[in-house]
Amino acid sequence: MQEAKKKQGLSLTFCKAEAEQGEDERDTAKGRAQILKAKDQFTASKFQWPERPDGNIVTYGWILIVNLFWRQLLSLILLKMSEGRLTVVGAAFVMLLHSGNVTMLLVFRPYKSKKVTNVETSMLASLFMVLWCAVIKDLLSNHVNAHTFEDTLAKVNLFIDIFAVCLMIVVIGLPAYQVYEIAVDLVNSFRSADTLLNDIFMTQMKKKEAAERSEIAQQKVIAAEDAAAESSLLLPLYMEPRFPCLSKALDKLAMSNVSASPQQRKKFRQFVQIARNFNAVCTSMVKDNAHALLTTVHAIEENRQEKEAAETTINFVAHSHHRIDHAHSEQANVRKSMLHSMSLDRDTADDVDEGAPLIIGNLGEAGKRASLPRMPMRESAMRF
Repeated sequence: MQEAKKKQGLSLTFCKAEAEQGEDERDTAKGRAQILKAKDQFTASKFQWPERPDGNIVTYGWILIVNLFWRQLLSLILLKMSEGRLTVVGAAFVMLLHSGNVTMLLVFRPYKSKKVTNVETSMLASLFMVLWCAVIKDLLSNHVNAHTFEDTLAKVNLFIDIFAVCLMIVVIGLPAYQVYEIAVDLVNSFRSADTLLNDIFMTQMKKKEAAERSEIAQQKVIAAEDAAAESSLLLPLYMEPRFPCLSKALDKLAMSNVSASPQQRKKFRQFVQIARNFNAVCTSMVKDNAHALLTTVHAIEENRQEKEAAETTINFVAHSHHRIDHAHSEQANVRKSMLHSMSLDRDTADDVDEGAPLIIGNLGEAGKRASLPRMPMRESAMRF
């Protein structure tokens, strides 16, 4: 078998790589399924740490304060006190409790899950309306002039009965709908690798198509703005706050009878295309951070001044060293010239002492120097 595979140009390593590649694809699909499942669990979790602390004493103690004391205990106390002939009064007070509970739900939003808040609000509002129907029907039935408006009261009672039945259906249907959603989520959680890959592909395609449609629509809007700017020589409305002076000048030109050339209109269209990406400066952020900005600018200015002072000092020191070196070189040259003069004087004096003949005529500097009286060596050294 190995020889046959070698003849066909295959090896066990290649076959093993193919097998591992298929296993990796299956593992990748399973990994994606686990990642999506974990992501759904994380985003739907009620125990996420909030980005910033929220809530108050009412929301943290909602179960104890509102659900237990406010709604259950007070409702039982009122019903116990109003049993007998004061049933309508007790129902009216229970309606007040339910209305207060609904108001607090809408104001505080105590649950992390919006679905729980919406369901509890709907249930309590439905119970409130059921109690309202019962109280209105009882009051109308016990009215002193009920016998004179029997037909009207019968129609009103029929409407109240129908409305109460609808509310009861809502009260029963909301929990049933929640159970249905839980079952659908449970069924969708059992997905194979192929189904998961198909869902991922379809999601990517839908996002890509939506992005393409959005880009096409944006390009159409931009083209319409450019055409309108070229024809009217006016900035789009959202650009006017960015260029207020230019907008006023264009308004003045539009009010006048001056007509623009096609080349000018084309250039103005190009300007609008460039100015579209210009972002206006947010002065509020600058105002809030003005102290920090000024401090930073002051520090930068001080650093620049210190750097310039250091450079000036370095340049001065270098120039001073250069001048000192130049002075030393000049002193060395003076010394060399004086030594050379002294050597010439000494040679001339030696020639005079030995009785050399005097040279008569225009001798120049050498003759003058030779005709001078000889100075003692000690005095010349002292002069030097």
